[in-house]
This record gives sequence, structure tokens and C-alpha cells, in this order.
Amino acid sequence: MPNSVAPTSSPATLPSLGYVPRRPRSLYAGIYHLAAHGSDTRHLFVTDEDRQDFLERLAAACEEFDLALTSYVVMGTHYHTLLRVPDARLSQALQRLHTEYSRHHNAAIGAARTSSARTQ
Repeated sequence: MPNSVAPTSSPATLPSLGYVPRRPRSLYAGIYHLAAHGSDTRHLFVTDEDRQDFLERLAAACEEFDLALTSYVVMGTHYHTLLRVPDARLSQALQRLHTEYSRHHNAAIGAARTSSARTQ
């Protein structure tokens, strides 16, 4: 058998499927409940300023992508929103919102860790 590999029962040697992207979501006009949370049990929103910054970014994304925010709740580790969406632009809006906020949040956490390390 030319260039063949004998099958093994060890899971570590099974061939990988590689990167398999998920199919795009089918989004239609309507009202969507969205929720997002931080990694593990980490807080997304540590201070009131974090919450305010996120809400300002959410409002900007809604305005830019013509989404209607009908209600929201922001907790320490996650948030929920109800958004009225005219079409499939929701994915782009969430990508922008989550990317911008996570960059801001990670930079703030890094700055806080650096300044606390200096004082110790």
C-alpha cells in the first residue's frame, strides 16, 4: 500500500479535521435577544466607568448600523440586550462592539495591573 498510514486506536494520532468554519447565521429582520459574557468567570465590567463606556459603545454601534435597542441589562460578568434588527447587519455591529470594548477593557486592566505592581 503506497503512502498509507495504518489506523491506530490512540486519539492523539487520529487525523485532524483542521479548521472547520461554522456556517453563517441566517439573520432576518426582527427582535433578537443577545447575551455575551467574559472568559471564564472574569468580569467584563469592573467599575461604573466600564459600564458607561460599554453603553456608549453600544449606542454608537446601534446608531452606525441602524439597530434599535429596546432594552438592556449590564451585569458584572455579562450583558443582555433586546435589539430590533432590520437585516443581517447585526453580526458586523457585534463584531465592532465586542472588539472595541475588549481592546479598551484589556488595556485598562493591563494599566491597572502595571500601576498596582509598581506600588507594591
